Amino acid sequence: MLRRISASKIQIMCPHYVDNENKVFEYSDIFGEETDNAELFDSTMITPIENALSGFNSTVFVYGMTGAGKTYTMFGSEENTCNGMVFMTLNRLLGIVAG
Repeated sequence: MLRRISASKIQIMCPHYVDNENKVFEYSDIFGEETDNAELFDSTMITPIENALSGFNSTVFVYGMTGAGKTYTMFGSEENTCNGMVFMTLNRLLGIVAG
């Protein structure tokens, strides 16, 4: 079972662990399934974009189980009802460059 402890910590409770202890993991951010791409973009992409424009390397690493929505998050929907991170990032970069 998975339980959110705080905005940055989750706890995994599994009776099958050898030591029978619950595991706690801390992340810089945790986003639930209710998070939309615009909120995710505002929370995660602004700093890497600003860093890239300041001459620093920037990497965004997307990780998750198969079918968790990584492709949808990065590229949006085929029906164009939701923009993905790639589109929103390019849109933001071109907007800044265009002035």
